[in-house]
Amino acid sequence: MSRSPSARDEVPEGIPTALDWVVMCADMATVHAAQRYACIVELWDDAIADARRREEPVAFVERSVRLEVASALRITEHAAGRLMGVGRSAAGITPSNTTDWRVKAKPGGALEWTSPAGRVYLVHPERRIPQFTVDPPGAPPF
Repeated sequence: MSRSPSARDEVPEGIPTALDWVVMCADMATVHAAQRYACIVELWDDAIADARRREEPVAFVERSVRLEVASALRITEHAAGRLMGVGRSAAGITPSNTTDWRVKAKPGGALEWTSPAGRVYLVHPERRIPQFTVDPPGAPPF
């Protein structure tokens, strides 16, 4: 059944479109992947620190962690090693991982980064970020 051009569905301003949902889901998946890498590196660092506290050799720590990650995620030892390698290499490349950088969220999804030297960088999102409101105003129903 064909539809006339006047009967096109238009999404009101502020209501997320299907594409907005796809982008939000992709962004959330990226954040979750980054958190997974950070957790793997933290597990690895904790295992090394624990071995050093007990004055044991740390030579087998990497394999032990690799096997734990592989078992927990139901992946091969090789894939777990790749996760550990990517996590370790990515652990120090973002400004938020250094204690001297500060970041603040601004309205509209912008991020305000402050460098150790005090310079401020305002980064705007590449896409419009939907704003969700409760209608009617008040407490959520859950």
